[in-house]
Amino acid sequence: TCASASADGTVKIWQVDTTIGRTDTAADMKSSTPLTARSHLQGHTRGINDVCWSPTGEYLATASDDKSLRLYDAIKGETFVEFE
Repeated sequence: TCASASADGTVKIWQVDTTIGRTDTAADMKSSTPLTARSHLQGHTRGINDVCWSPTGEYLATASDDKSLRLYDAIKGETFVEFE
């Protein structure tokens, strides 16, 4: 699992397929994608500067140009707490 932050204030959580490329042919790899979007997290009103996972992978913290920090429940895809 990995996360990407955006200038539009959203975060996407991605599921990574680690099996692609191990035994696939070049043609198979071109038609395959190693990432599948799992969640689309919203809440910030400006771009996100930083994303950090909790050690357990249960929570995701984000810091934004809107001068807030959000803690998301990464499993449920919901804001857990916001600090302004």
